[in-house]
Amino acid sequence: MSAAKLIVWNILSIVVSVLFVFHGASLLVLGDTPAILILAGIVNVAYGAFSLILLALSWVKPRGVYARIILTSIFVLMVFQVVGSIDLGIISGLEFAGLLIVFVMLTCNWLSVKYVVQFKSLA
Repeated sequence: MSAAKLIVWNILSIVVSVLFVFHGASLLVLGDTPAILILAGIVNVAYGAFSLILLALSWVKPRGVYARIILTSIFVLMVFQVVGSIDLGIISGLEFAGLLIVFVMLTCNWLSVKYVVQFKSLA
């Protein structure tokens, strides 16, 4: 993979992580929020910060375990998203589209960390 593509993936991953932090922080700042939204805000802020830390660590000390760690955290976050989307036991088309967008964003983070580890291990 070329360095230019790697930089694009990293910028995209940073944007996604910042969006998760911003979304989680906006859920935490709302007044009179139910406990499930507070939990969702905490999880989103934690994932965004965690993915940024893993991306930085993969640049400094590239290890293959970082890609597995972020993949596990993506799985946990997707479980939270799916459970949060189930209100009456049915996921509507709009909720499914939102879950698909979140999955694409999370996959971007995973691929970015994976590509950095591969790039740094070859260098």
